[in-house]
Amino acid sequence: MINLFVQTDKEGIILKCSPSTTQILGYKPHELIGRNVRTLWFDKKEHDFTKEIYLKNPKPTKNAEARFIHKNGDFLWLKFNTSPRFTEDGIYIGSDTIAMDITKQKEMEKTLLLYKNVIENTNEGIMITNSKNQIVYTNEAFSKITKYCLGEVMGKNPNILKSGLHDKRFYKKMWDDIDSKGFWAGEIWNRHKDDGIFPELLTINTIKNKKGDVENYIAIFTDISDLKKGEAEIRHMAMHDSLTNLPNRNMLSEILTHSIKSAKRQNELMALMFIDLDNFKLINDNYGHKKGDSVLIEAAKRLKLALREEDVVCRFGGDEFIVLLEHINSSKDAAKVAQKINQAIKAPFQTDDHSFYLSCSIGIALYPLDANDMEELIKNADAAMYQAKSNGKNRYSFYSLELSKKISKELSLENILRQSIEKNNFILYYQPKFSIKNSKIVGIEALVRWQSDKFGFMGPNEFIPIAEKTGLIIPMGNWILKRACLDIKEWHEKGLYYGDISVNVSGVQLEDENFSKTLKEILKTTKINPELLKLEITETTLMGDISQWQNKLEEIRKLGIDISIDDFGTGYSSLSYLAKLPVDELKIDKSFIDDIPKDKDACVIVKAIINLAKSLGCKTVAEGVENNTQKEFLKINGCDIIQGYLYSKPVPKKELEKLFV
Repeated sequence: MINLFVQTDKEGIILKCSPSTTQILGYKPHELIGRNVRTLWFDKKEHDFTKEIYLKNPKPTKNAEARFIHKNGDFLWLKFNTSPRFTEDGIYIGSDTIAMDITKQKEMEKTLLLYKNVIENTNEGIMITNSKNQIVYTNEAFSKITKYCLGEVMGKNPNILKSGLHDKRFYKKMWDDIDSKGFWAGEIWNRHKDDGIFPELLTINTIKNKKGDVENYIAIFTDISDLKKGEAEIRHMAMHDSLTNLPNRNMLSEILTHSIKSAKRQNELMALMFIDLDNFKLINDNYGHKKGDSVLIEAAKRLKLALREEDVVCRFGGDEFIVLLEHINSSKDAAKVAQKINQAIKAPFQTDDHSFYLSCSIGIALYPLDANDMEELIKNADAAMYQAKSNGKNRYSFYSLELSKKISKELSLENILRQSIEKNNFILYYQPKFSIKNSKIVGIEALVRWQSDKFGFMGPNEFIPIAEKTGLIIPMGNWILKRACLDIKEWHEKGLYYGDISVNVSGVQLEDENFSKTLKEILKTTKINPELLKLEITETTLMGDISQWQNKLEEIRKLGIDISIDDFGTGYSSLSYLAKLPVDELKIDKSFIDDIPKDKDACVIVKAIINLAKSLGCKTVAEGVENNTQKEFLKINGCDIIQGYLYSKPVPKKELEKLFV
């Protein structure tokens, strides 16, 4: 930094000056000597005022600032320190001044002040963070938009504004762009201090030092709530029916295109229903379009009420509607919804002075079973709707006739099953388990059977899957558990049998939050020793989140109930996780027993399961044993218990009691 030295007398006449005056003021020293310093001041009044005060009380002046005139006519800022000179008698005779040029500093301060004024008076919110993404500055607009003042957010991470509407991938892509490009721009949803969310147009820029290291991030954003609201209103008008406010054909096209892509990507089933109000034209023709419009509005409301929240209903035109069902498990789900819609439309439509009775015909097409694209799906559902009309109206029809028959039978089966559960129209069969050492009964497995008036005698493979899908397995399973407990109690009290009883439990039952409570109530009601009860759970049920099942199984074990893993060897559960489960018994799946000892792979697997069980402190049960060759192989290799037709098939209670003798 170059300094300027000037010596003046008490009137301000320059007596001496340093050579640096040329660099700073543009004057050579001899050009200034003899001149009054007042001629160099930009503001003469300021000089006179300063001089007057100084003459009255000459004393050192530190870091004073003033504007001076350059030889070329420009002005510049000087910061100076002045020291008065006195005679030996103390009479003031002049001063010595050292000054430096601070023009650039002043210009920078002016620019910074301008920037600050701009930042503080702009409508855009501005937030600055350091390299660690900690907030170091926000402007007034930031506070107005977010409701946070600077003191509340200083030092915090900007994620306090996260709305929760964006997933991790969104933010990862944002930061990837910031790191690679130095900026990101786009729309984002953030959260106010009062917990309300709002859309904003956001730009984030990176500020780096000369070394290329990040020093700051600057975020500039605008609340675009009003803009979004206006866009949404315009889009809503373009995409919705003005009468019913349902999505129209334009919206349907967008929704269907997206849904088909999603269903294809996730390998899911979806259904499209084409719905036509039967004889609706008669209302318009006989009572006028106003009455007809009232009926259409009410029909739209009923359709929405009959659907899940995620389902979509559109007005296709006139008295035609389309319903889209995504993420369905089977065609039966669509049939159930169609039944609900038929019932909803059958209820009388009441206008001011008339009651109208309508019905509807529904055609159902499934993706990807019945169509490969949107147009084909609508066309086939439309064709199925006309089939429903030709069959007498007030009904639904699938595009595939064979599927219609199958679904109809399944629904009928479900309805009868529901009634049978309410009446406890089930019976238990029992299959004993035998010690491989002495062929004595050491356990009994309870197996449910159903005698239906319409479908006849049915095994569990025919109705259990339906019960699981519908949730009916929970009341059915509760009945099975209670009945089995009562029977084992009876046999113990009569001295017929002193072993335990096994009951198969579905994954649906285990997932029921009330399952442990139900077990406690059954044990309390039947008054049996919990050690007499064993629950059999298939290995495939336990696949997935082992920690979840571990907690549930430990709850069951705390009640004193043993746990057996059924169909073992058919799943892919981790052995390290298996060791963590509270398991007492492994049941080797019948498919492996069928192939021993002739199939080498089956033999290896069975031996491995037996050895695994021993290492875990569990017993092994071989199910499906049908001959002595299989029995001998299992006995040689250390299996504990066998079960199968070699000794007994599943039999009713009375027949089982004969085996106790």
